Amino acid sequence: MLYDSFMDYLSDKCGIKVSALTIKQAVEAIKKRFPKAGERAITEISELWSALELRHFAPSKAEPEGAMDLAKKYSLLIELLEKELKK
Repeated sequence: MLYDSFMDYLSDKCGIKVSALTIKQAVEAIKKRFPKAGERAITEISELWSALELRHFAPSKAEPEGAMDLAKKYSLLIELLEKELKK
């Protein structure tokens, strides 16, 4: 659920379906659309995306980090992105 929500959020912000892109391609699209986005935000996007993608597609290989921890990271990242991903 978190993975789908995150993909929908980024897609809405960027105006493209980011789930059809690699993380690297999506990060480049975000940087292009929001040039003022800080490096911390970009790094956090990549890290959370990787963690959510692993749990979404290969849950047995995921680290034992709990869903609550990921939900908290997600929430904090959305707060950061709402400040940084403005035109």
